[in-house]
Amino acid sequence: MNTFIPKHTDTYNCLEDVLECLATSYHREHMLMFADAWDFSYYSGDKTAKIGNRVEAGEYNAWRNLEFNHGIKTKYHFTSDMEKQYAILKASLQKDSPVVLWLDGYYVPWTNVYQKLHLKHFVIAMQDEGEDKIGVVDPYWNRKINIFNKELFFLSKAKCITSHLVEEPVIVPEVLVGNAVQKLIKNKHHAFNDMREFAKEVSDSLDLSKELENFEVLIYNCPLFMQLAEVFFRRKNYAKLLHYLAVTYHKPFLEDWSREMNLIGEQWEITREILVSIAKGEHNREAVPEFVTGVLQLADREEALAIAMNQKLN
Repeated sequence: MNTFIPKHTDTYNCLEDVLECLATSYHREHMLMFADAWDFSYYSGDKTAKIGNRVEAGEYNAWRNLEFNHGIKTKYHFTSDMEKQYAILKASLQKDSPVVLWLDGYYVPWTNVYQKLHLKHFVIAMQDEGEDKIGVVDPYWNRKINIFNKELFFLSKAKCITSHLVEEPVIVPEVLVGNAVQKLIKNKHHAFNDMREFAKEVSDSLDLSKELENFEVLIYNCPLFMQLAEVFFRRKNYAKLLHYLAVTYHKPFLEDWSREMNLIGEQWEITREILVSIAKGEHNREAVPEFVTGVLQLADREEALAIAMNQKLN
């Protein structure tokens, strides 16, 4: 199992890079982990909380979809006893079985948030180096074996996630995509209406200084910009999924949807940069209505695409 090919894909976050790396080591595909990646969630809730803490790209269940669609089953070991966590890690590595570590990036020396920000991060522990040192692959940041010691393991509150192979299912693209689209539009609180409610709050009460509090140096790591990045990454990755299905299962009609979804992802990225430019002082707050209009247009565009897909598939 120590035959990893670590790489960073420009639209992947650290978890997705790790899952691709893990799947490749098992000689399995990974693209269908994005089966539910097209989503958007906004919680009006407590208006005293940052907007960035109340908007999400949605729950896309990458782990579950990796199992259901590619036969890579994982087990979470969430004991708070760090000695037990470390014992699980050592036992798995002795069996030549990789362990995904879910930890705090504040304690990961080779990242840009080391000793700066507390952000969740994922890596793969792949070998025991002895003397309480572990060889770790971190596809998101580099392509080498990094040394991670026991002290940092404990400080980062690392949680072990082990994996093994199960039988791969038979995939029917029309069912896979049809089910995902149907979930998107099944009730009035669907993703597209959440986008519209999010746009309204931004229009009415966005306070960028509040959103950037404690992230003034690494502004792209503030919750609002991080979540909006996830939104456009998810769209681009869903476009890749549609292309993968079109090619692998000879379903050329999916290519048109793939192209439209990729364009939507690109437009989300452009739209987010309007707020980023305000945060950087390149534009003033008068540019906020442009952002709001962009989100509303994207909500309409995505909803139209979802309706067209649902009409064909369901």
